[in-house]
Amino acid sequence: MPLPRDVTMPKLRWALKILSTDMREFDVVISQGGGLIGLLVTLTARGFGCLTAIVLRGDPWQEYQDQARRGGKSRLKAAFDAWAAGRNAELVDLMLPLSRTLRRWVLEKIEIDPHKMIAVPLAVNCEPFEDMPSDERPPEWQHEHLISLATMFTFQQKIAGVELFLPLLRAVVEKYDAAVVIAGDGPLREQFLRDNREVLDHPNILVPGYVSNMPSLYHWSDLVCHFSLLDVMPKVPLEAWACGLPVVVNDYEPLTEHVKPGVNGYILPGDGSVEEWMPIIDRLFADPEHRRELGENGRRMVQEQFVPEAIGAQLRRVLEEASRPSAWRGAGEA
Repeated sequence: MPLPRDVTMPKLRWALKILSTDMREFDVVISQGGGLIGLLVTLTARGFGCLTAIVLRGDPWQEYQDQARRGGKSRLKAAFDAWAAGRNAELVDLMLPLSRTLRRWVLEKIEIDPHKMIAVPLAVNCEPFEDMPSDERPPEWQHEHLISLATMFTFQQKIAGVELFLPLLRAVVEKYDAAVVIAGDGPLREQFLRDNREVLDHPNILVPGYVSNMPSLYHWSDLVCHFSLLDVMPKVPLEAWACGLPVVVNDYEPLTEHVKPGVNGYILPGDGSVEEWMPIIDRLFADPEHRRELGENGRRMVQEQFVPEAIGAQLRRVLEEASRPSAWRGAGEA
């Protein structure tokens, strides 16, 4: 269900154009930028009397802490984005975090009206993930079992989650005729390869960088793992479920919101050991029917809750409620 035409969702590259746009024709302006761009869009839209909302796609304060470890421009930018996010939270009419966990985290960090913090999750277009790939599986991926991961090599805490479970992935390829593919690119990828050279030094652990056809990689996989210590609502598990695959995550709260152990995937304790984690992999490899059942349950959940039509309807309800004259917005500005 498409959004009404009086709702505009500017992306970062459109920000300057939006700032120079006569917004009197809009009832609602939604920004997807949580930093300076989002703040400027909010200020401009308020000047035209529009209802303002911002989609909070990450935790700016956590990202600041992560990037502060790297220093340099990234630290300054992250600090400024964190300040801008806090200021925006005070001014905007609605904040739309992607998960319940992010909503709680933000409310713990800043004092704002909790009524204007409404979690609206990501939407996933299932169509690219429905059909089996027509292209041929690369020779290095032609093993009895395949585990795939995808991450952004941009934040240290994302990488730290993967590093935590590298001993498990190494044990898997040593025990089985299996390959592990860690897809993704970013400025920290080379450091990841250097820091973990000994563990990654196995022909069946592949770190190919950017993979252009992730649906094919998913379909060739037995399962998808997503390990991270910095996420608010990752898209990888949703895409894997859209392919009908089981998902295995670590017990980092944002990753566990939609994982039901034994129903659509499994959760591994971060403070566990290879001996504790391996039985989950053993069962998933040994029981293709169980894998299929987990994947089908995940696909059903995504089709019912996370397709654009479902998320669009949820967003429409939130905006209509906030636009009513009797809504809290009017009382708050009185």
